[in-house]
Amino acid sequence: MLILHATIDLKESVKGEAIPACIEHAKAGLKEPGCTLYLFTQDLEKPNRIHVLEEFDSNDSLDAHMHNERSAKFAKLMSGWAEGVTVNRYEVGEDQSADFRRESETLMGDTVKG
Repeated sequence: MLILHATIDLKESVKGEAIPACIEHAKAGLKEPGCTLYLFTQDLEKPNRIHVLEEFDSNDSLDAHMHNERSAKFAKLMSGWAEGVTVNRYEVGEDQSADFRRESETLMGDTVKG
């Protein structure tokens, strides 16, 4: 599993245009083979900052996403909308979610949905 996390600082003047385009881009990405999560969120402390979380099941599915025409067009738009972008890519070797949910329930007394 591959996870990408990007932080994008938008220019104030483009937020009204950029945010709806981000939502549409994520919806389209979720329809691509191997894309299991595509999420844009607005930072609560820095309203011009958005976070992007993407999850792909393989390098091939990520490469297909990164090199399709729609993603290329979106990247070009984003380069004009953004004041700054940072991107991190992680390869997950083992899913430890079940153990973590049990630990969280024990520590916090909550019931974590998985």
